[in-house]
Order: sequence, then structure tokens, then C-alpha cells
Amino acid sequence: MPENFNFGGMSGGSFLAIVQAEVMRTWRPAGVIIQGPNPGDAPDQDAIPGLEIIRARPIHFIKADGHLDLDRLALANIR
Repeated sequence: MPENFNFGGMSGGSFLAIVQAEVMRTWRPAGVIIQGPNPGDAPDQDAIPGLEIIRARPIHFIKADGHLDLDRLALANIR
């Protein structure tokens, strides 16, 4: 994708981890995207042009029913 690509609407999407073994490359669920990159094309935005960071909530904080495990999240002290 080109620099400053509009990633709008990606929150809630899957975050995948690539797992490389000796003979095979696979993927596994790693989390849920909670914030996409801020492209920095507006002067009032707090961003660094060219720096595109995606924030995700790790998969182990998500219960089987899709809700956040708030007790586990509080113990980890993650915002």
C-alpha cells in the first residue's frame, strides 16, 4: 500500500502473527486491531509522516464469546 494509505474502518479486524517453522510458514490469530495508523496528512493531527503504527489488543485478553476479559486486562495494567 502507498504511504499515507487510508486505513479507515480497520478497527475490530484480525491481527495475525506469521509463524515460521523449518519447513513451513503459517499464521495464527494474535489479536484484534483497536487503532489504525494516523497518516499525518492533516496539520491538526498529532502524527509523524511515514510512521504507520497499528495498535492491537492481544488475543489472550479476548474471551471465547468475543468480550474483553476485563479482570485479566486490569491485572496486566494495560490501557
